[in-house]
Amino acid sequence: MMDNDKLSKLLVIRNPQFKVPIKFNVVMELGGNAPCIVEDLVPDLEGTIARLVHRGFYQSGQSCIHMQRLYVRGGLYKEVKDALITAVKKLKGGDPSQDDTSIGPMISESSAATVEKGVNKAVKAAAKLLVGGKHRGAFMEPMILEDTPFDTDARKGEIFGLVILLYSYK
Repeated sequence: MMDNDKLSKLLVIRNPQFKVPIKFNVVMELGGNAPCIVEDLVPDLEGTIARLVHRGFYQSGQSCIHMQRLYVRGGLYKEVKDALITAVKKLKGGDPSQDDTSIGPMISESSAATVEKGVNKAVKAAAKLLVGGKHRGAFMEPMILEDTPFDTDARKGEIFGLVILLYSYK
């Protein structure tokens, strides 16, 4: 991992007009398949669920840092799963400029169709769709898939949409 100072030195360019270096602050979108592990409820169930929903559906899942895979310790699994489903059902889709909107549209209808295709393939391969899944145009309902097989594209790649893959572990 490179620290910001080293990265900034690499991103220095010379301005021919002023003959001085110019430094840029840069945010890189590198793609991801971000996991999260729930070992305990910190600070409590409600706080944990709020954080998970935010991390899972941040920017309608169209961010490399959104949580895509969620692993929950066996003893907490049912409680977290049920609370997560309830919270996701309460999310409101619509115009992201409105204060009461939780979920905005995907970047395009084709992006939504790509996500839907990946989810459908995962479900055919034995994943269980727990909530959501419908879409109209570029708007999608947030989804939770349970036990998505490891050999599916949804599990191996970056979904880049409103999908959380949920697993239990011991």
